[in-house]
Amino acid sequence: MKKVLLIEDNRVLRELFQSVLAREYCVVAVASGQEALEALRTGTFDLVLSDFDLTDMTGADVYRLQGGDRPLWLAVSGSEAEPEFQDWVKRERVPYLTKPCSPGRLMSFVRDSLSRASSPAATVPA
Repeated sequence: MKKVLLIEDNRVLRELFQSVLAREYCVVAVASGQEALEALRTGTFDLVLSDFDLTDMTGADVYRLQGGDRPLWLAVSGSEAEPEFQDWVKRERVPYLTKPCSPGRLMSFVRDSLSRASSPAATVPA
C-alpha cells in the first residue's frame, strides 16, 4: 500500500482529506511544517500532499528544507494566484490542486499523479 504524507493545517480539511485518502493509501497526517519535516526525517513516503499556506511556514519551505531525495510532491492551495505559490510550482514543477475540491477530484489527482510517477519511461530505440 502506498504511503502518503498529508500536510494540512486546517483541522477540518485535514480530517476530510485523510478520511478520503485512507480508502486507498496509508496516510500520515500532520498540521504543521515542523511536524512534516519530522515525519519526513523518520519515515518513508511515496507521496507528499502539502497545503501551501501553513501556520509556521509554507509548503515550499517544507519542500526546500526536506531536500535530498524527495518523494512525489503535490500541492493544494486556496490561494493559487499568490505570486510566491506560482513561482514555486512553476520552478519546481509541482502539480497542484486548488481548494476547495471534491473528494473525487482529490482522489483522481492523487491516483493520476502516482500512476504517472510509477509508469516506466518510454524507451527510445537507438
